[in-house]
Amino acid sequence: MSSNSGQKPVIFIAFSNARGDLRKLAEEQRLIRVALDDARKNNLCEYVERSNATADDIFDVFQNPEYRDRIVVFHYGGHANDYQILLESAQGEVATAEAKGLAAFLGQQHGLQLIFLNGCSTRNHKDELLNSNVSAVISTSQAIDDEVAMMFAVRFYQGLANGASIERAYKEAEASIRTTKGENPRNAYIQGQDRPQEDRWPWGLYEKKGAEIVRGWNLPACVGDHLFSLPHLIPADLPEKPFCGLHWFTRDDAEVFFGRGRQIRELYDRVTGPDTPPILLMYGQSGVGKSSILDAGLMPRLEQDHAICYFRRDRGAGLLGALNQSFLPEECNESVAQAWLATEKRLGKPLVVILDQVEEVFTRPNKKQPNELQEFLSTLETIFCVPTARPQGKLILSFRKEWLPEIKQALRDHKLARAETYLERLDRQGIIESVTGIVRSDRLRDHYGLSVEEDLAEIIANNLQEDPDSPVAPTLQILLTKMWDEASKLSNSLPMFDANLYRTLKSKGILLRDFLDQQIIEVGKINSEHVESGLVLDILTFHTTPLGTTAQRTFEELQQEYRHQSEALPALVNQFKTLYLLADPSIDNEKEAASTRLAHDTLAYLIRERFDKSVRPGQRARRLLESRAVEWRDGQQGTPLDERDLDRVEKGASGMRAKKPDEERLVEASRRERDNRETIRKKSKAWRTRAVIAVVVFAIAAVVFSLVCVFRPS
Repeated sequence: MSSNSGQKPVIFIAFSNARGDLRKLAEEQRLIRVALDDARKNNLCEYVERSNATADDIFDVFQNPEYRDRIVVFHYGGHANDYQILLESAQGEVATAEAKGLAAFLGQQHGLQLIFLNGCSTRNHKDELLNSNVSAVISTSQAIDDEVAMMFAVRFYQGLANGASIERAYKEAEASIRTTKGENPRNAYIQGQDRPQEDRWPWGLYEKKGAEIVRGWNLPACVGDHLFSLPHLIPADLPEKPFCGLHWFTRDDAEVFFGRGRQIRELYDRVTGPDTPPILLMYGQSGVGKSSILDAGLMPRLEQDHAICYFRRDRGAGLLGALNQSFLPEECNESVAQAWLATEKRLGKPLVVILDQVEEVFTRPNKKQPNELQEFLSTLETIFCVPTARPQGKLILSFRKEWLPEIKQALRDHKLARAETYLERLDRQGIIESVTGIVRSDRLRDHYGLSVEEDLAEIIANNLQEDPDSPVAPTLQILLTKMWDEASKLSNSLPMFDANLYRTLKSKGILLRDFLDQQIIEVGKINSEHVESGLVLDILTFHTTPLGTTAQRTFEELQQEYRHQSEALPALVNQFKTLYLLADPSIDNEKEAASTRLAHDTLAYLIRERFDKSVRPGQRARRLLESRAVEWRDGQQGTPLDERDLDRVEKGASGMRAKKPDEERLVEASRRERDNRETIRKKSKAWRTRAVIAVVVFAIAAVVFSLVCVFRPS
């Protein structure tokens, strides 16, 4: 159900005690009302209740214009049997409602997510209800103890009112009964019944085939308040700017990170849920914002009750090495499993380990660790394969979705239990929240002074969703950053986002391709010779892989790769950072060497595309060298470059990386060949000159001789 209309969802609770023998039914009604009162005060829902309910009461509520298609949960408390629920008549007598007819009626109610039949022996009702298009049903198998029925229902609605999903509220209610009544399910049934008691708990949660997603339905999501009941962010110094361009959001940006509430809630519930698998696979397309969701969204809400260790895959250390370095003390003889458990015991809280950029095992393999992934997963077996000896915390593996099949298969081979979360691109509601989030917070609005023109967020959302394949999150951040910069120039204290400003920037281009072109133009205003030579594009390409993914580079690697441009390199790298082309991930990790990577993964493909098509001197020279150096590989002797190609290589040398040894040999051999040809040309020219002189001298001599012969006296 959507809350776009501004109307809150409704929970309908109906009770009937026509026989007068359900001692706890009134208390059940009162306590459920108390729980729903809390939800109502938190703007999560409204509720309507009917005591001594008749069939007409139920029909009237569903058909009331005020509640039509807004009822999301229908709860019945009272007597029932396999085929009927027992209501009351207008005269206060017992009246039956046939399951089949009631199911047909309820199946027509749009928005209805759950029917909870808290009466004896309602399991058979669930088949009629599910076949009638009801999404989920909670029903019972046989006669239940009155007090147990009350306890289960009240605990369920307390969970639901506090933001839990249907499934989580159900499991919490079941766990509460097991805690109170012990592990024998028969304690939950009415004693002394002729019908044999079952060795299973009396309730069941059932969903329609294909509607399994309903288990995750919850009230906060229904009203768009996905972060309801999650730990509040601890106030900290706000960032200088509320928008960070293409840099990912970090812990310091948590208060200004908007638009991903649903994903943060889903991750939080999976990490903190008592019955969820120990490993969570979080994957999505490049540019979806995985790192930001983890760093600025999930971690700040986990850190109050969990210890957190976040790291990215390190090419040198590998996955296992990075895991060891993350929380295993130096000179420690413990295994990773022992260290994890010891850390939790010492800190008194679960340890959540987050490993980002796992796909680099495939995109940037370490040749010295050919079995890197297998060795890592073998270690995970020692940590997680024995359920009773597992740590309390979870492991989150984050990666690009292209590598899901390989990673899933590897985990399956090692028999490692896992859950999966797919991060979709930013949706319409997420775009609107990203644009307006700051102005909805008193603290942020007072600090930044920002105002947003009415309906502007909807206009931006419509435009960004026109292209279904565009990377929405980075494009939106580019736009918001540019709007902030321009609006701040117009009014530093009271910047405003309005339609005129948006149209002006949109006309200049707001897509990533436009952004990349514009930023390279900005580089050229200070370093035009390095743009024209191709050096700028070459350095950016050095931060990518042939697969079109991002590659992190240490400053030492950059200095080695561009040692012939050592004077220009530091200023260029700093300019790239200023213009949101490169970022420095080592800032947040004191142990990590100074390094740079692309400000956003989605730039990698665009940069590779431009590099492959570029005709600047540096790219032409590099293509020539890389294609011809194959013949000179491993000390071989190949064909030198002709003079035209050698000239291109020499003119483009300043616009490309430093030459590799085989390329140096090729160029030197080509230069010697050119020098030899030049020497031969010079010698040939000298001989030709001498020959001409000789011919001229001979001709002159011949002429003189002939003249002498003519004028000699006879």
